[in-house]
Formats: sequence, structure tokens, C-alpha cells
Amino acid sequence: MRLSATGIKAYLTCPRRYRYAYVDRVPAVPTGPLVFGSIVHAAIHEGHRLCLSTGTAMDAEAGIEAFRRLWAEALRRERPLFKDGRATQDAYTALGERILRGYADAHPKSPPTIALEHRFELPWRDHVLSGVVDRIDEGDQGLVIYELKTSQKRPTTRELNTDLQLTIYAYAVTRAFHRPVERLVHYHLRGTEAIATRRTDASFRYLLGSVFPHVSQAVTAGLFGPTPSWHCRLCDYRELCAAEKADALRRTIPLGLRADCQLDAALESILMCRPSPLASVAA
Repeated sequence: MRLSATGIKAYLTCPRRYRYAYVDRVPAVPTGPLVFGSIVHAAIHEGHRLCLSTGTAMDAEAGIEAFRRLWAEALRRERPLFKDGRATQDAYTALGERILRGYADAHPKSPPTIALEHRFELPWRDHVLSGVVDRIDEGDQGLVIYELKTSQKRPTTRELNTDLQLTIYAYAVTRAFHRPVERLVHYHLRGTEAIATRRTDASFRYLLGSVFPHVSQAVTAGLFGPTPSWHCRLCDYRELCAAEKADALRRTIPLGLRADCQLDAALESILMCRPSPLASVAA
């Protein structure tokens, strides 16, 4: 079994979502924010590679030019979905240019970057742990891992201190480079904010002794029940999951109560993660 950092986090958030993405391999509809994030990452990495090859500082205009080119190609190729009421394509274009300029201004000198988009594959029992680390720098007392994020939400330090994905990255980089990780930096690109956190050997013991065994055993056993939460509102498989639950409701609700209005209300409740008006009937 291949266990990825994002996959493990997905399973712990909602096993049903994990099943759709990693077992059934149902393709998700590309959305504006998702495609935008990948293009911003690509433009920043292209800028870093230019720095490494020329020994010069980060060039804001070169980064913006790379973003415009990659963004235009992605819009033509992937045709991402921009949801009503959310930021438009033009708004994302302006945001990308602002992010690239802010990132370049925050890096006036070329940092001692030793790896970009570092892909790792590590054996664990009969499985393989895999993932991609955005950037690894040389620190004063070890390596520094950078995770670049384009999301609106800025996490708290407390959230980052327990973030599973960062723990996995720290463990993987320590194993791959045979060197300690000095710190992990969550770089919030919209605000050019760098929030640092650290991991200890205790973090790795918890990962190896609790998280990995739990997820691998649950996936092997086929435990993919849904976990309704606020994440449902952002889930790529929201409609598919709602249809699956509605089908289950149809099989449990007495024939005389299967009115369209009641099923519509039940579906809405599922999508919005509210108690279903049919819950007492189904019980």
C-alpha cells in the first residue's frame, strides 16, 4: 500500500473521502483555487531554480511572467471551475501577481536552498510512505522545511504544532538526508507570513506507533465510513457522497414516506451536515 502525507490526512479527516480519491480513484473537478495554488507553486519554484542557476536574487518580474504563462496554459488545458460568489478568474490573476511580487520582495537574497519539490518514498513495514516537500533550505543547526500555501485561512501556531502533514515531512526529510530538521515553516503566501514550528523524536514515535498503524489497518479492513463535519462544504466529492447517503435512505424509509419533498430535505441536510428531518423515521 502507498501511504501519502495528503492521503493519511484525508483518511483521518473523512474515510469516505479517502475511498473516493485513493481507492475508487474518482477524478475531482479542477477548481479555480486548486489550479491556482499549483500554478503559484510552479512559478515560485521556477524562480528559485533561476536563482540557483544564476546565483542572483529572486526576480519579481520574472516570477510574474512565469505565473502569467503557466496560468494561461492551465486555464486553457484544465478549464477550472470558478464557483458563483467566489473570486473570479481575473481576481486570481491579480492575486497571483501580488503573491509573486511579495514573495520576491521577502527574499532579497538567494537563500541556500538545497531541494525544491523534493519527492520522497520511504518503506514502512509492507507499505511505502510518499509525498512532496515544497522547499528545503540549509539552516544554522539543520534543515529548514518550507510548506507554501495559497489558501485564505492563516493557521495558528497551535494548529501547526500538531499538523500531521508537517510531522510526516519532518520525518521523511530526516530519513532521506540523514540530518535533523531544525524547523518547519508554513509560508502563508497571501500575507507573506512565515510561521515556524518544530518536531521532536516523540512526534515521530507517535507517527510510527499510532498514526501509520491505525490508517493502514483501517484501509486494509475497508473501513470507509463518512465523517460529517464542516469539511463537507469544501469536499470535491460532496454530491457523490450525498447521492450515496440518499440511496441508503431510500432503502430504509418506509414506502409510504418516500415523498420527494422529504428526500430533498434529507439531501439538503446531508449536504449541510445538519441532522436529517428523516433521522427519526429511519431509526
